[in-house]
Amino acid sequence: MEFGLLGPLAISHEGSPITLTKAVPRATLAVLLLHHGHPVAVERIIDVVWSEADGPPLTARSMVQRSVNSLRELFRVDPETTLRTRPGGYELTCREGALDLRRFEDLVDQADGCGSLREMAAVLREALRLWRGDPLSDVTNRGLESFKTGLTERRLTVVERCIELELQLGRHQEIVAELQSWTDTHPFRESMLALLMLALHRGGRTTDALAAYADFRARLAEEVGTDPGTAVRMLHERILNNDHTLAAPVQRGVDTAIPQTATDHADTPSQPAWVVPRQLPAGPRWLVGRDEQLAQLGQALAARETGQMAGAGTPVVVVVDGMAGIGKTALALTFAHQVSDRFPDGQLYLNLRGFGPADTPMATGEAVRTCLDALAVAVDDIPTSLQAQAGLYRSLIANRRMLVVLDNAADAEQVRPLLPASPASMVIITSRRRLESLVATDGAIPLALEVLNAAQAYALLEAGMGAARLAAEPDEVDELIARCAGLPLALRIVLARALTRPGFALAALVSTLRAAQDRLGSFDGGDPVTNLRVVFSWSYRDLPADTAWVFRSLAVHPGPEMSESSTASTSGLSRPATRAALAELVQLHLLQERAPGRFSLHDLIRLYAVDHLHGDGDEVIGRARQRLADHYLHSAHRAAMLLYPSRDPITIAAPLPGVCLDEFAGELEARAWFGTEHAVLLAVLHDAARHGLHAHAWQIPWSMVDYLDWGGHWRDYIATQQIALDASAALGDLNGQIRAHRGLGRAHLRLGDIETARGFLTRSLQLSRQSNDPLGEAQTHLILAWMHEQDSDFRSALGHAEQALEGMRAGHDGRGVANALNTVGWYHTLLGQHSTALRYCGQALEQHEQLDDPQGHADTWDSLGHAHRGLQDLPQAITCYTRAVELYRTIQHGYDEATTQASLAETLLLSGDKDRARAAWEHALTLLAPLDPDEADAIRSRLTAL
Repeated sequence: MEFGLLGPLAISHEGSPITLTKAVPRATLAVLLLHHGHPVAVERIIDVVWSEADGPPLTARSMVQRSVNSLRELFRVDPETTLRTRPGGYELTCREGALDLRRFEDLVDQADGCGSLREMAAVLREALRLWRGDPLSDVTNRGLESFKTGLTERRLTVVERCIELELQLGRHQEIVAELQSWTDTHPFRESMLALLMLALHRGGRTTDALAAYADFRARLAEEVGTDPGTAVRMLHERILNNDHTLAAPVQRGVDTAIPQTATDHADTPSQPAWVVPRQLPAGPRWLVGRDEQLAQLGQALAARETGQMAGAGTPVVVVVDGMAGIGKTALALTFAHQVSDRFPDGQLYLNLRGFGPADTPMATGEAVRTCLDALAVAVDDIPTSLQAQAGLYRSLIANRRMLVVLDNAADAEQVRPLLPASPASMVIITSRRRLESLVATDGAIPLALEVLNAAQAYALLEAGMGAARLAAEPDEVDELIARCAGLPLALRIVLARALTRPGFALAALVSTLRAAQDRLGSFDGGDPVTNLRVVFSWSYRDLPADTAWVFRSLAVHPGPEMSESSTASTSGLSRPATRAALAELVQLHLLQERAPGRFSLHDLIRLYAVDHLHGDGDEVIGRARQRLADHYLHSAHRAAMLLYPSRDPITIAAPLPGVCLDEFAGELEARAWFGTEHAVLLAVLHDAARHGLHAHAWQIPWSMVDYLDWGGHWRDYIATQQIALDASAALGDLNGQIRAHRGLGRAHLRLGDIETARGFLTRSLQLSRQSNDPLGEAQTHLILAWMHEQDSDFRSALGHAEQALEGMRAGHDGRGVANALNTVGWYHTLLGQHSTALRYCGQALEQHEQLDDPQGHADTWDSLGHAHRGLQDLPQAITCYTRAVELYRTIQHGYDEATTQASLAETLLLSGDKDRARAAWEHALTLLAPLDPDEADAIRSRLTAL
């Protein structure tokens, strides 16, 4: 089989074309071919296939799987074409030469090794003949656009390189027509225009060359609003002045000369020969998982070359930032080597030592002088002042096509004097710090690196060890990847150990890492740059005292995220001081800001913070941990009382000094806060229980009850209430035990486990009576009523509801009385006593209106809807249900809204309005599907029966 990407998607077997008619398999195949030989995650395929839609369909994963199966069937005719399932996704491989893109790249690489210009040009022409048009022109998924752009840019780069060679060979007459076609197709690509102008001039058509420039300048001014770049302007001037150095090289007898560009400056007697620096260090042997970032760098360069990037007189500047060990230098050098041929005037490389073993970064003066030395400036010609030296540096590389890599920068001020003024140049800066001022004032393009995902980590290990070694021990590989937490440096240290011990099973390496008392210390490659603890220390050592303490205190937070307020509470610092510290830590990539105001620590960075926190002592750590627990307890308590003011109150101790609490403007903000902090609250709760903060360990679950219940998080509900029960028992706190037993009973009822619920509720009732707590008894009676309702024992349910009403009245709880009145009315309507139900529910509605209780309002309108439906007053029932749905939606009680929507649908169907009934059931199904699969299935059955 053969495959083509360099034009419309092409598939053939033994020369006969094969057509894929369905869109999903076509796009899937395109993605797999673009990543040939590497696993592609299902999620990545989904992103590409459905990039134009509002979101992928629920069946997207199964559709991709079906597409993969159909492709496998297609490939059965060719044993050399395989589509395998890998840990990181699906991997397509085919025989050598079967994919046109690989043949193209192989030929381009082959050209580099040719012995003459003619051979080089001939091989590049052979490569270009593989193109059949625009890449993947018949696969229109928007998710492929970045790939198409990258492929098109690669083609144009090779075209220009080939034409430059042919200009060197004196073929200017032959290539004019081709160049005119390319400039018509890419009217803003200055590098192609320059080649056309040079070819026309060398062919005796100087007037046409000048006219081509004039047309380009006019079009650029009209459509883009900018002037041509410096390089093409200078070529225009040289043609105007009939610069003899523009003559064809073959006329000067230099047929075998190194290819020059159309914009090169010829040497003159007054100007020393240009020394071309080639300073790039060797790149990494493997760079995996950075295809997207390499494409972004390529697009940045392409935007300048095609004139799409504004800013005359400025180079392309890209700032690659990320945490220690993330692979910034590896990315920069890999890209630099890939595009070095597009910078024929040289490549400069400086390690600015911003973070490393040296105590101080490289001084700007030293950096500028190093550049001048690289450009072979004589000592006597170097000025004294730094300003003059920087000016000389910029003058020397003005109008040159230079690539400058400034590695490991400390800050923006260190690199700013090193930025050339040549628009034909490119600068790649790497730093652990976010150099935002370069983005703001110098037009730099930011490119932040994240850790590798599991598939990318697997691919890195596979590149080094080979597929067979990994396949032999898949579980051990998974653990290695997990322990490295996606950090490329950690993965490379592990890879180095495996490669230097080829006879060892990976299980032995895993066992060593697992047994290490010092997990961070186990990532030591034998020198400072491959020792994670040392590498991290270069970011930590110069932090101001407050920032360093905030960093250490973050180790107390169990995660997965922290907010500014929780960090301020943990550290005990003010909000402004904490905000400044967090900003500095984010700048240095010691902390990641995943969303505005939401921060997280990488696993290995957390271990480093823990290392340093131990030095603060147990007392300091204990106070920080309690402040953190206080922050979440008091904030959660505030939010809970806004969500359900009629809850039985609890008394919590005052927070420690320095605790900063979250504030809420109303119920919706409180609910949103619970949604944001859900996972964090669970982690803090477990941490509090583990460290003996028992009061927090039962009071935080109390605060979460209604949020977890209304959101359908019933497994979390049970787990948190069990922690609460254990903690309150450890304290001997009867109030906590009463509430925990009640909460467990309620949660088990949600899951339909009536007998288990009965045991917890009975115990809660006993403890309430033992402590003479009538409101506690009443609350438990309400849940017992619901339990009997689950058993369809409505008479017993009514009895418990009436006892709850008595208890609420005895305890003078107005909200409780209103809720109990509605509950009594509800069970009357279930018993068929609808008129009595209307009386109780009407009283409940009056009280809820006085109390401004939207939850109670909604519950009561729902009860009234049932009563009116029981009395066959369908219009009034529809009105009541509709009002309840509106209120539930306003307060975002998804489960209650869904069940009321279902009741509304039944009533609409009874009234003969089938269309509105269907719409109500469909909405209920959307809400219930993730919360209660059984209820969702029941609604699907009703919809099917319509």
